[in-house]
Amino acid sequence: MTSQSNQPSFHVTVIGIGAMGGGMARALLDAPTTKTVVGYDRAPTLVEAFYQDAQTAGKASVTATPSHMSLSTAVTHETNIVVLVLQTEAQCEAVCFGANDDEDASINLSTLLKAGSGVILCSTVTAVWAKKANQTFQSKGIHFVDC
Repeated sequence: MTSQSNQPSFHVTVIGIGAMGGGMARALLDAPTTKTVVGYDRAPTLVEAFYQDAQTAGKASVTATPSHMSLSTAVTHETNIVVLVLQTEAQCEAVCFGANDDEDASINLSTLLKAGSGVILCSTVTAVWAKKANQTFQSKGIHFVDC
């Protein structure tokens, strides 16, 4: 996670790049500590626009291009941090633990992220769900923050 200059270098994926998530993702493009920033969303136009911004900033991922975007290309072995900015608890459940309509249910954050990585939840969910998510991620060595 650190570069030769001892400066942290994070590979961040923001899932849900609408009005709020898009703003967060674009702010990360300006951060000196981010090496790559991937924006993932169901809306292809949002993904394409963000990818262009990431390319301009020199922080686009070579594996997560808009034409080949899926959860498993947006979240790779290099991903240190995932920021979730989704509208519903059901969407968070699908992305974090499965039941995803778009992909195999076994492709989710709990299977894609490596130990030591982190999930920052910026979506409104119940306390029960957040506690369950925290326990599940912790059991895999993945950090979880509900903000």
